[in-house]
Amino acid sequence: MNSLCSITKSLRGFLPTHSAPVELLENVQVVVRVGDQRRVKLISGGGSGHEPAHVGYVGPNHLTAAVCGEIFASPSVQQILAGILASGSSENPILLIVNNYTGDWLNFSLAREIAKNSLGYSNIEILLVTDDIAIENVQESVGARGLAGCVLTIKIAGAMAEDGKSLQEIHNFCSELFSKKQIQTVGFTFSSNLKTGQISNVEIGKGIHGEPGASRDTNLSTFNDIAQHLLEIFLKYLPKDSKLIVMINNLGGTSQHILNVFTSSLLPKIKEYFQIVHLVSGAFMTSLDQEGISVTLLNINNKEQILEYVNRSISTGIPQPQPKITTRDLTHLDKLIAEHDSAPQKIQRDPQFLEKLFKSACNELLQECTLLNEMDSELGDGDTGSTISRGVSHLLSHFTNSADFQRPGDFLRRLSWELSCKMGGSSGALYGIFFQAASTVFVSPSGESFAEFHDWMDALKCGNLALQKAARSKRGDRTMLDPLLAIENFLQHSSKITGSALAEALLKIVTESAAATKDMIPRAGRAAYTTSTVNKNLKYPDPGAYAIAVWIGGLTKCFLETK
Repeated sequence: MNSLCSITKSLRGFLPTHSAPVELLENVQVVVRVGDQRRVKLISGGGSGHEPAHVGYVGPNHLTAAVCGEIFASPSVQQILAGILASGSSENPILLIVNNYTGDWLNFSLAREIAKNSLGYSNIEILLVTDDIAIENVQESVGARGLAGCVLTIKIAGAMAEDGKSLQEIHNFCSELFSKKQIQTVGFTFSSNLKTGQISNVEIGKGIHGEPGASRDTNLSTFNDIAQHLLEIFLKYLPKDSKLIVMINNLGGTSQHILNVFTSSLLPKIKEYFQIVHLVSGAFMTSLDQEGISVTLLNINNKEQILEYVNRSISTGIPQPQPKITTRDLTHLDKLIAEHDSAPQKIQRDPQFLEKLFKSACNELLQECTLLNEMDSELGDGDTGSTISRGVSHLLSHFTNSADFQRPGDFLRRLSWELSCKMGGSSGALYGIFFQAASTVFVSPSGESFAEFHDWMDALKCGNLALQKAARSKRGDRTMLDPLLAIENFLQHSSKITGSALAEALLKIVTESAAATKDMIPRAGRAAYTTSTVNKNLKYPDPGAYAIAVWIGGLTKCFLETK
């Protein structure tokens, strides 16, 4: 493994400098506060590369735990569940504070559902951080991004929990900050040249994972110009004379000197229209070594207790030279999930045939790894093929005999669990949600019976409904749902087609519907946060949609060859 990308090494290096007593669950990359006596537990997390977020905010008046994914990748469902289990018992109310990015939202949402339905955590909520205002008219299916406002949110929620506020009080108070746009962030990246004194390559609204921003502006060549541009954005949402907490955040690659120069340009412009009651400047939520700055304004009008919350310290004294480092055995989680639903299950008539279909679908996906990566690089980070191949390879090594295929409900539930834990990213969460919902169809309250074709049709429908809800997407949004919903629609209106004719028709439908996403505007996922794709002639279809066509194509081809 590339040691520079080792999250474990990074955590081992950071924790001895941290001034709050914490424990590192090394095998799941979770950091937990030691001795948190609060009733309401707070958990946050996301991809690594944003340090000190989120691990640096574990401690008094802040988080109970932070869950650390790989670089710029959301933590897996298993990691999040480990954080939940380590933070408190099922009697403790838990608030999950999540930056609004697709992978984080999906994985935390699936972990929340599993914790509620299978692990007894009945009082667990998600607070979605949506402070970005750089991108206007953002797609409803994705919402505004979560940026450095997450840090202020953690401070506010943490202090409220320390004061004994209830989960609902904390959730409602903080949610209102976003619904009323009281927390707002605009970020920008740039290139600076100290010799010439020039600022160039200014991009407003660039994402903390390197996603394209809202605009590039060659007319913005000084910090004074940029500060004025940011002020004009903030004035669209903030009433004049608002009392503001101002946070100026280094995105990781900006020198302190440059940060100070920008601050000197920004503050007079803010003071011209608003009252600054508190100012902080530094590196709070970074993007590795990105040369850039974000500005967060928190309007405390009518909520002046926020100032006291934000000023509370996380420190409990000197750093611990020897933080506690342990591991957690999570093998029991698999059993808890599998044993949750003990109702009788429908039985597969021919488990050997289901096994053949499964292996055919997996092998087809493995063959398309390189192409899927290439497709994803057009609008994403180029790892869809690698992510899917990692999950599929794991499945092939864990489903090794026909007994695994005897009960479709158990089979699909295991698919959900294994993919959500081992595939990772938004793909793992989406497939986890899809197969988890699909598995519920095969419960047979009246006793064991055989699974019929209509059960599989119902499973597809349930999976699609769950995906639409979780992904906040619909047909035409350029996602994996496009081919899935096309198949569902076809099956609902073609009950008289059977056998080979049905398989051939399904292959045609799924291939055409996936290909059609090439000409769609992305309305979900990271690509939807930028306007740069609206008028762009794309070379490829959506990689998630294409992957659906690949594995369903594998199913139909296997059927045609076998039958």
